[in-house]
Amino acid sequence: MKFRAKSNNKKYLKSIIIFLLVFSVLRSSDFVVADLSTSIVINSDDDFVTYGFPGNGTQTNPYIMENIIINESADYGIYVKSTTMHFIIRNCSISGCPSVGILIESTASGTVILENNTCYENGYGIFVSGSNSINIRGNNCSYNGDSGIRIDYSSNIIVEQNLCDGNRDSFYNAGIRIGMSAYAKVLHNNCSGNDRGIEILSGDSLILKHNNLESNPIIALYIGTCPYSTVSNNYLKGASLSFVDSPYSEYVNNTLVSSKFVFSPMNVNLMGTYTFANNTVNSKPFVVYHKQDNITLDQEYGQVMIFTCTNIFLEGIIDYYLDFSKSDTITIANCSISEGLTIYTSKNCLISNCEFTSKKKLRVEYTDDCIIENCYFKPGTNGLLVGMGDRIKIRNNVFNSTSGAAIYVETLKQSYIDNNICINSATGIFVRAISSRLKIRNNICSNNSIGIRLSYNAEYCTIFDNTCNFNSETGIYVWGDNNIVENNTCKWNTDHGIYYDSKDGKIQGNKLSYNSKNGLTIISSRQTSILGNIIRNNLINGAYIRSSYACTFSYNIISNNNNNGLMLKNSDRISIIENEMNNNLVDGIYLNDSYDCTFSNNIISNNSENGIVLKNTNSSLFTRNLLEENNQFGIAIDANSRKNIIFFNNFTNNNLQGNSQAQDNGTQNFWYDSSTKKGNYWSDWIGERGYFIAGSAKSFDLYPVLDFAPEDATEVPTEVPTDVSSAPIALYYLLLFSIIFVINRFRRKNRCFCS
Repeated sequence: MKFRAKSNNKKYLKSIIIFLLVFSVLRSSDFVVADLSTSIVINSDDDFVTYGFPGNGTQTNPYIMENIIINESADYGIYVKSTTMHFIIRNCSISGCPSVGILIESTASGTVILENNTCYENGYGIFVSGSNSINIRGNNCSYNGDSGIRIDYSSNIIVEQNLCDGNRDSFYNAGIRIGMSAYAKVLHNNCSGNDRGIEILSGDSLILKHNNLESNPIIALYIGTCPYSTVSNNYLKGASLSFVDSPYSEYVNNTLVSSKFVFSPMNVNLMGTYTFANNTVNSKPFVVYHKQDNITLDQEYGQVMIFTCTNIFLEGIIDYYLDFSKSDTITIANCSISEGLTIYTSKNCLISNCEFTSKKKLRVEYTDDCIIENCYFKPGTNGLLVGMGDRIKIRNNVFNSTSGAAIYVETLKQSYIDNNICINSATGIFVRAISSRLKIRNNICSNNSIGIRLSYNAEYCTIFDNTCNFNSETGIYVWGDNNIVENNTCKWNTDHGIYYDSKDGKIQGNKLSYNSKNGLTIISSRQTSILGNIIRNNLINGAYIRSSYACTFSYNIISNNNNNGLMLKNSDRISIIENEMNNNLVDGIYLNDSYDCTFSNNIISNNSENGIVLKNTNSSLFTRNLLEENNQFGIAIDANSRKNIIFFNNFTNNNLQGNSQAQDNGTQNFWYDSSTKKGNYWSDWIGERGYFIAGSAKSFDLYPVLDFAPEDATEVPTEVPTDVSSAPIALYYLLLFSIIFVINRFRRKNRCFCS
C-alpha cells in the first residue's frame, strides 16, 4: 500500500508539471504548434475551428497559423482551399514537401496574408492559384526544387520583401514566377542564384520595382505578354532583362551590370508605345531608335536597340550591346566588337572585316540577304549563329577556339558557307533543323570535335572541297536525305573520316585516310552512290556499310587499312563495281548477313587474309573480278551462305600454301554459269577436269577457263540455276571420272587380247 501511494503521488506531480508547462506556453503565445508530424489541410472554413487555430476569421480577428514546423515528405506542408474566412500564416518553417510548402487555392479575395515564413527544400516554396488580393511579404523561399514563389490565375497580388534564392534544380526554375495574373505588384524582393530571377509569363498592368536580381544564369527578369506594365528601379547583374510583348509599358531607371535588354517582339510596330528612360547597361546609357533613317552612333553607349530603321552604317569600336530588329540595309564594317551583336527580322545586311572578342554569339535570325565575310572570331568567343533565313553568305571568316559550334546554322535555305577556317571548337560547322540547299565549300574544319555536321532534316545540301582533319570525333557527319559529300579530305580523325546516315545521296571523290575508326561509315542508307573515293590507312575498315539498300559502290580505291577494305553488313542489293581493294590487313571485302548483292570488275589483291569473305550471305553474284595474291583464299564462303554464283573471275596465286584458291562451306553455291558453261580462271588449274574448291561443300568449278578475257563473258544471269546443286555436282564428276577410268581399262585389255 505504501508503494502504491508513492506511485500515485508521482503521477499527480507529473500531471501538475505538464499542466504548468502547457499553461505557460499558452500564455506566451496565442497558439503554437511545434514539430507537427503531419501536414495541415484545410478544405473549408470549419477546418480552422477543427484545428483549433485562434481567431474568428474576421478581418479584424483573422485565424492565425504561426510558429508551425513541418519537416516531412507529405505532398503539402500547409494546404488551404475554398475558404472565405480571413487568415494569416506567419513565422512557419516548412521543408521536405515534394509538391508545395504552402499552397493557397481558390480562397476569397483579400482574405490571406503570408508573412515571414521559411519554405525551403520543397517542390515549390509558396504556390497561389485562383486567389485574389493576397499579400505575400517577408518570406524566405529558397533552395526549392521548382520556383520559390509561384502565382497563377490570381490578381492584385502583392509580393514584397521576399528572399527567393537558389531555386535552380531545372532550367525553368525561378525565384518568383507569375502567370495569367493581372495588377500584381512585385516590390523589393531579392531573387539571386536561381535559374531565372523573376519570370512574368502573362498578365497586364503589373508593377515591378526595386527588386535585386543577381547571379541568375538563364534570365534575370523575363516579361512575357504583359501590356500596360511598369518596370523600374530594378538591379540586374549577370543575366538579361528579356521582354517579349509588353506594349504601352514603361522601363525606367533600371540598372543592368554584365547584362543587357533582350527584346523578341510579337509586333515590332508597337515599339513606339514603349517608354524607355534613364536605364543603364554597364554604367552607360541604354538607347532605343525606332523608325529612323541614316543613323550614326557617335557616343558611348551601354546598349543600343534599333527597330524599323534603314540605312545604318557603323564602323570603329563597338564596345556595347547592339541589337537590330525589322531593319533594312545595315552595314557594319571594320569594327572591333567586344559585346554581343544581334540582327533579327532584318534584310540586306553586310558584316565585313570585323573582329569579335565577345563571349556572346553573333546572332543573325529571321534575316534574309545577309553577308558575313572576312571577320575574325578570337579564342573564347561564342561563334556565329544564323537561323531562319534565306540567301545568306558566310565566307572567308576565321573562327578560333570558340565555345560551342564555330558556325551554327538552323532552318537556313539557299545559302553559302565557304572558305572559312573553323578550328579548335566543339564543331566547326553545324547545320540542323530543316536546312536545305546549302553549299558548304572549301572550308578548313580541323581540330574540333566534329569538323562538319549535318543534323536531322538537313537536305539537298552539298559539302565539297573541305578539309576536315585532326578532329576528336568525326571529320564529316551527315544525317539527312539527298545530300552530296564530294571531294573532301578527312584525315587523322579520332573516329570516322565520313559518317553518313542519309538516303538518296552521293559520296564522291573524297580522300579518307589515317582515321582511327573507319575511313567511311554508311548507316541505314538507300540508293546512295559511293564513287571514286580514295580510302587508305584507316585503323579499322576502309569502308563500312550497314543496314543499307540499293546503293552503288564504284571506282573506289581502298588499300592498306588495318582491318577489311570493305565491310558490308545487313545490307541488300548493293552493287560493288570496278573498285580496287588492295593490301588490307585482313580481308579485301567482308560480307555479313547480306542478300542479292553484285560484285563485278573489282581488283582485290594482296590482302593479308582473304580476298572476299561471305558470312551468312545469300543469292549474290560475283563475276569479272580479279582476285590476286591474297594470302588465304580468293573467295571464302561460310556454312550459312547459299545460292551465290561465282563465275568468270580471275583467281591468280591466292592461298599459295594450300591446294585451292577458294573455299566453300555453304550450300547450293555455283562456281560457273550453267547457261554458257563457263567458270572461272584459276592460275593453278592444270587444264584437265574441273577445279576443286576446298571446303565441306565439296564444290567444283566444272568449266574452268584457260584465259581471262572479259569480252568473252556473256550476259550476267539474274537467277541462281536450279538444275543441279553442289553436292550432286561432286557425285556427277566422280561418276564421270569412274566411267572414263573403266573405258580406258577396257581398251587396254582389248589391245592386249588382239596382240
